[in-house]
Amino acid sequence: MKIYIAGPMRGIPEHNYPAFDNARDELQAQGFSPVSPADLDREAGVPTDPEASIDIRACLRRACEALLECDAIGLLEGWEDSLGARAEASLAAAAGMAAFSIQTLPENPNPPS
Repeated sequence: MKIYIAGPMRGIPEHNYPAFDNARDELQAQGFSPVSPADLDREAGVPTDPEASIDIRACLRRACEALLECDAIGLLEGWEDSLGARAEASLAAAAGMAAFSIQTLPENPNPPS
């Protein structure tokens, strides 16, 4: 199962990448195929300097395209306070995708052997 990770980024040190990295690693360990917007941002060269200018539309475009390639959305703690994560959760709901809290992962029907 391919799971998109959504959560707060803006206004958090390092854009909250450590929380996204931890969730990605936990999902991988359980045999899921995680998709992290933190990884997408790194690949695109998005700076973590809070003073740097970021093209938020480009970030959202990458995130929405990646989300729609997934089977489910996993929500990090604090996602409700994030405009971007709420938008991602709404898009996932509109697309009929399963949603869950990263803290309460579903059981993987295809665990690693």
